[in-house]
Parts: sequence; structure tokens; C-alpha cells
Amino acid sequence: MGVRTIRLGSNSIATIDLETAEDGTQRIIKSSEDPFVLEAEATMLEHLRPHLRVPKVYEQSAGRLVMEYIPNDDACNGRCEEEIADALAHLHSIPAQGVFGFGSDTTIGPFRQRNRPRIRWVDFYREMRVLDFAARAFDEGQIDKALLGRIEKLAADFEQFLDEPEHSSLLHGDVWGGNILTRDNRLAAFIDPACYYGHFEMELAFIGMFHTFGEAFYARYRTHRPIPEGFFEQRADLYRIFPYLVHIRAFGSGYLAGLEAILRRVGY
Repeated sequence: MGVRTIRLGSNSIATIDLETAEDGTQRIIKSSEDPFVLEAEATMLEHLRPHLRVPKVYEQSAGRLVMEYIPNDDACNGRCEEEIADALAHLHSIPAQGVFGFGSDTTIGPFRQRNRPRIRWVDFYREMRVLDFAARAFDEGQIDKALLGRIEKLAADFEQFLDEPEHSSLLHGDVWGGNILTRDNRLAAFIDPACYYGHFEMELAFIGMFHTFGEAFYARYRTHRPIPEGFFEQRADLYRIFPYLVHIRAFGSGYLAGLEAILRRVGY
């Protein structure tokens, strides 16, 4: 019968195939014309694996990434959300040695994330995330000069709004429903990371942007670590500037209104 291959998906980043061997063993095969995308994914998965449920990497070579296949039924409610909260709270307890960043550049979607280390979180978020992605969005014609200027003015004032955490936290970096595999209302694995060491509030802000989880998640997360006052009221919005810029670059002007609303709410 030989090996059977089924195309699961294809996008601007990679093609994804499910390969089934004669003995029934199944593997995910990702292929891309951009070798860095798959190199970065393999690096991130290996880095996360001691701390988070992620697929095993079997092979990574130029333009090809072979990983463990993990079945997914998309069923996740209270108990499952609590497991996810446990997993992420544990991940967020893992610090880098006094710095924010990562040992190499990583990716979020099709885009490179620069991770040059910074001692202060606010500096890292301003330089490596907001200003870098805003400049690229401007260069790509996705935002105009006036909007870029408003973002730059707010970024210059981040110290007025954002706090330094007690320590850096290892982040998955792209937690939403599509990047979580579940089975029988239990957490199976996280996929497609965009990891680095940052502020744990950044992860929570990304989760809240698309209402990925309900109160069961936040209640369980709080049993591990408090969510400081002012996060939901103000800081979450400021941390969503980055994912808005990611989505503007990836999907276009439909996300501009959300970004501009944040700027208006804080007076920029």
C-alpha cells in the first residue's frame, strides 16, 4: 500500500501534509520555500518541549519539518481551559537570566520576530515588537505616516503605562484557539509558537484579544499567579498593539480600526 499523504492545508507560510506509513504511523510534514520559518519553528518547539506539551520534532532540514501528529477534536470547555491555564502559568514561571528576548530571532506567522536581548521589558516591547513591526507595516504600505507617528509617540511614553515584571517569562507567543490541540476536553498540545522571554501579561493580552478562553481559564490562572491591577483596564490594550500590527501586515486594513481605537483610548 505504501505511504499515504493527505494535504491538510497550504498558506503563505508553508504546506502541511499528513503522512501515514504502512504500519499506521502518522507524521506531520511541513514544507516551505523559506527555510528560516521551519528552522525557527523547530528551534522554538525544542526550546518549549521541556516545559510545555508540543509536538516532537523528528527531522528538520532545508525547507522541510517533520513532526509528531497529534489528533485534535477542538472540544475545550471548563476543565480543558483549566489545564491550559495550569500549563501556561507553569511556562510563565520560567525566566531567562535577567533579560528579555531569545537566543535567536523567531517567527510569528510569516514574519520574523527580532529578539535582541534587553535588560528592561519596556525597552524590548517598544523596540523589538511595536516599533519594528510598525516600521515594517509602513514600509509595506499597510499604515500611513500619520498612524506611524501616533504609534511612535505612544511607544516613547510606554513608561507611563507599562510595568516591569519581577522576572522575564517564557511565552508561547501566539496562543489562540487554532494553536491549541485538544482531545476529549483535555489539552493535547500547543502548536505554532512565536516564543521569546517577555512579560506574562503579553500572553494574557493576546489570549483576550480574540476571547480565546472564558472565566474558567482566568480563575485557574489566578490560583498560580495574580494578574496585577490595571491589566484588563489599560495594559492589555497596549499589549495588543503588537498583535494588531501582526494582523494588519498579514491580513490588511480590516484590523486598522482596532489599532486606532486603542490609540484614541489612551489619548494618541
